[in-house]
Amino acid sequence: MTSSSSNWYKRWRTKEEHEGLTWGMAIDGTQFYEAFLKTGSKIDENDIVCEIGAGYGRIFDTFSEKFSFKKWYMVEISPKRSEDLKRKYKNDPGVVVLCQNVDLLELPEKFDVGISSLTFKHLYPDCSIAFSNVSRYMKKDGFFVFDIIVSDKDSILFEEASIVNCFAEDTLKDFINFAGLAVEEKGVVDYPVGPRNIYRLGKRTLSKSTLKKNELNRKRLSLQRQCRVLEDYSINLHNKLQRIRKTLPYRVARKLRIIR
Repeated sequence: MTSSSSNWYKRWRTKEEHEGLTWGMAIDGTQFYEAFLKTGSKIDENDIVCEIGAGYGRIFDTFSEKFSFKKWYMVEISPKRSEDLKRKYKNDPGVVVLCQNVDLLELPEKFDVGISSLTFKHLYPDCSIAFSNVSRYMKKDGFFVFDIIVSDKDSILFEEASIVNCFAEDTLKDFINFAGLAVEEKGVVDYPVGPRNIYRLGKRTLSKSTLKKNELNRKRLSLQRQCRVLEDYSINLHNKLQRIRKTLPYRVARKLRIIR
């Protein structure tokens, strides 16, 4: 998450995620765990795990019942949630909570298994920097599993409590490749609020010159995408405003009749 996230992380739950449902009851770690297994992924007892966007600990609560691990790093941007996580798991020596922005990620060591659930869709302007940091801290034979919203085109939605990014699959794959990663497996997470695409990424060996070139390409694609989605969003807002203007006299007249 970028620094622009700081104004909304306190109200992170989006409309689609709490629509008539209680958080932690409707969505737990079970849905992601089942999809995680279908990608051929598992956690071994000597693995270092990094979870990006630990939230309330729902993923850890489920996974810790299914797998043993050496250490589990919880990366969480919210100071309040980070403190809650520290209190919740204070008696577990294998858990380390880091209050960090994934776009400024700094881990004490590289990880074997990376996990992120319902987080990458909120990164603004996109998740490309997060991919680069994931690649930097992933071991050569490690992997990263995350979910995201994939659509027929790139788009963005600014809601009252959050930012929601949708990605065209070609754009998403370009960001993944530019980070020195590759899609190994993909599938679907069946959340109660709707399905999400899930990807398992592995690491590619690239030269420094190639990584430098890829970083320039990442920045170019990120800017192009941002301009495109903001232009579309602006057009949609304009059209919505026009519709409101056309119906406003009728709405006002109706209100006046009700008052009278």
